[in-house]
Amino acid sequence: MQSLLLPLHDDGAELTQVFVHGYEAARTPAELRRLAGLIGRARPSGDCYLLCWGAWLDGPDDRVAWQRLLESANAAVRQIHAGDHQAWLRGLGTAASETLRFWSHAAEAERVGRELPRLLDNLPQRASLRLWGHSLGARLLLSALQSPGWAAAGATNDIPSPPVQQAVLMGAAVEADVAAWTAAKQRAERLINVHSSHDLVLRIAPLWTPLAGLRAVDAAGVENLECQLDHNEYWRQFAEIQQRVGCAPSDLYQGAVLVPCPACDEEVLTTRDQPSLCPGCGLKVHAELRDGQWRGSRSR
Repeated sequence: MQSLLLPLHDDGAELTQVFVHGYEAARTPAELRRLAGLIGRARPSGDCYLLCWGAWLDGPDDRVAWQRLLESANAAVRQIHAGDHQAWLRGLGTAASETLRFWSHAAEAERVGRELPRLLDNLPQRASLRLWGHSLGARLLLSALQSPGWAAAGATNDIPSPPVQQAVLMGAAVEADVAAWTAAKQRAERLINVHSSHDLVLRIAPLWTPLAGLRAVDAAGVENLECQLDHNEYWRQFAEIQQRVGCAPSDLYQGAVLVPCPACDEEVLTTRDQPSLCPGCGLKVHAELRDGQWRGSRSR
């Protein structure tokens, strides 16, 4: 499966930031643009990239797939109670199929994670590195941080160059395994688990051990940040999460204003000279002062 780093923006700060979405969160160019717009609205600093991986053009999103899994399992239970064993077997088969599908995605996340050091080694070198991952993207990062490939990324003491200043895992579809998180912490100055007990998608995920995205991880050095978000709300609340973990926004959008997108009315943080992608529809928008009010205008 192909994966690539999509440049978002660069404000010249001595920092590289990489954002990793879930397996099926960005299946089309339009969805990629919307996600880039949500991240851009938080004004992250440095040389910023979105890691594109997973399902590109087909398959339902994670929420639909996991809800279908739960419905199939529940239907199977109801049918066996009613004595309809053939229907039960069909329902159980669907649930098993969705479970296998999830584990296939999880394995893909871990594989791409092991390759991440090689991808990062091709980027312009900055003083430090921040990693952000959501859902199975968080699983990808945890795999990356445990990978011996970090040693090949270039620095002494098996720490990559630039060093991982911070890795933030949000709504992580990964087990709260102390050994794995402890090993990952050795590769990052800060390892932060942003979790929420309100995450309905993770509650029905086909994992049978405690999930980090639902609870604190009891591993030495790991920071836990509790929030009250559902699974698909993390990127929309990314500006607040960025602030809560102590990351200052970029000066690239100094004097930026929130304007409605001319195509879909979604709010876009933008300026006159530095257009931004609308998080609603992916349109490139800049600010324009008309009749004493800032309005969104389509950029070429």
